[in-house]
Amino acid sequence: PASLVFNWESEIKKFAPRLNVYRHTGPKRHKVPRILKRFDVLLTTYQTALKDAEILETIDLEYIVLDESQQIKNKDSKVFKAINRFSGKHKISLSGTPIENSLSDLWSQMQFINPGLLGSYAFFKREFITPIEKGGDDLKKEQLRTMVSPFLLRRTKEQVAKDLPELDVQVFYSEMATEQRKLYEKEKSKARNFLLDNYEKGNFEYQSLVIRTLLRLRQLVNHPKLVFDDFEKESGKFKDILEQWDVITKSNHKILIISSFVKYLELFKNQFHEKNQAFS
Repeated sequence: PASLVFNWESEIKKFAPRLNVYRHTGPKRHKVPRILKRFDVLLTTYQTALKDAEILETIDLEYIVLDESQQIKNKDSKVFKAINRFSGKHKISLSGTPIENSLSDLWSQMQFINPGLLGSYAFFKREFITPIEKGGDDLKKEQLRTMVSPFLLRRTKEQVAKDLPELDVQVFYSEMATEQRKLYEKEKSKARNFLLDNYEKGNFEYQSLVIRTLLRLRQLVNHPKLVFDDFEKESGKFKDILEQWDVITKSNHKILIISSFVKYLELFKNQFHEKNQAFS
C-alpha cells in the first residue's frame, strides 16, 4: 500500500544502509528497465505495479516481497494476474490477515508463493473450500494445515512479547492525491502573492492573516473538503489513514485518531457510517 512505501524505505536505510533503494512511485518514476536494474531494491505500490507490469516483468528479481499481501486475494483481479507474471527466484508474502473472507484468499496468496501447491482453483474449491466452509470438515482442515504449514511462519504477539521493545513511534509520510496537490499549489501561490503584495511590518492584522493562511493550507493537506465543501476528489492523507485503519482493525487492534480539526474527524465519522464500521 502507498502508505507503507516511505516506512519501508526508512527501515531499509536503518538496517541496510548500503543498499541502493528506489521509490518507484509517482508520475515522474523511471519507466526504463535498464535504469531500474541499477537499484538494489525497488519499492512500489500494487496499483503502480499493475500500471507498469510490462516494464517490471522484464526484470529478473532475486526476491519479490508483498506487504499486506491480502491485496492479491482476488484471483480474478488485474493486480493478482500482474503480480504473478513477475519473475523472482524467491517470493515472500507478509500479512496480518491472510484470510479475510474465504479460504480462496489463502489459495491466491499460496499460488503466488508456490504455484500449483494447492492445485487449480477448481480443485481447491472442491477439495477444501466447500467441505470446510459449508461442511466444517475437520479432516480437510487438518489436511490443508499440513500442506501449507511448511511455507507459513506465524507469530502472535504473545509468542514474542518478551522480545518486543517499548512503545515504538513510526512516522508515515503521505503524498497528496493529484487533484489535491493541484488545488494546494494553486492556493499556496495565490496566498503567497497576496501576502507579499500586502506586507506591513509589525501589523497585527497582517500577522493574523499569515496564521490563517497557514491554517488553510494545513486543512487542504488533510482534506480539501475542510475548505471546499464541493470537493469530490481523493485526499492522499485521508486515504492512507483509512488503509491503516483497515489493516489494524482487522488484526483486532484499536486505533485512536487525533486531529486539530473537528470537521476532519467528521469526515472519518461519515466514512465509518457508510462502511458500517464500529467506532466511538
